[in-house]
Amino acid sequence: MRITGTGHASMRIDTAAGSILCDPWVNPAYFASWFPFPDNSRLDWAALGDVDYLYVSHLHRDHFDARHLKQFVSKKATILLPEYPTSQLEDELRELGFTKFFKTRSNEVHELDGGLKIMIQALISPTDGPIGDSSLWIEHDGVRVLNQNDARPTDLGVFADLGHVHAHMLQFSGAIWYPMVYELPEAAKTASSTAPGDTSTTSRPITSSRSPGRPASSTTNCGSSTTSSATRATSSRTSRSS
Repeated sequence: MRITGTGHASMRIDTAAGSILCDPWVNPAYFASWFPFPDNSRLDWAALGDVDYLYVSHLHRDHFDARHLKQFVSKKATILLPEYPTSQLEDELRELGFTKFFKTRSNEVHELDGGLKIMIQALISPTDGPIGDSSLWIEHDGVRVLNQNDARPTDLGVFADLGHVHAHMLQFSGAIWYPMVYELPEAAKTASSTAPGDTSTTSRPITSSRSPGRPASSTTNCGSSTTSSATRATSSRTSRSS
């Protein structure tokens, strides 16, 4: 199993039974006040988006990038859909051209083609907001990983009961706005167009004294011989939101 961090909460997980792209985010959101840092727009997204499965944890715009999903992610990909009480996430993905959906049941392990196992825990409490949140557990060939991203599970025991987790990815800081933490990249300064359903625009350039961050990604391999209780988070993200 190989995990490639592609910025913020985004990662691609490759196994012999298929590949999963999680939460790809590139375009500035929320009136261009939120953006990936370092800048990940120069990554080979055409290749990264050619996957078997797509997992979007929830509809916050630093996880659901409509413009990017429409342009770069293969429409042949099967959506791993959390069990939310409303169809909003599915509806918005269908508007972008996705047609294949695997509807999961929360906290239930599902076996996909090739022996790939997944479990999505959907969270819908008031603290998770009306559009929910979720985490993705994956197992293949005895290797297990948990992509918790922004989710706040009340009991991690449900994952522990499934066996030792070799890699656990979760947020470590909150996404925040210019100029509190970092300078704006060029894409955020000039953002003026939106994808369907996204109102995150700015009508004029914003000036900044520093140059944008350079693109970055990172990769780690998890094998069945892995013994550590957790591996380093493989994403190069430095900003996260809750």
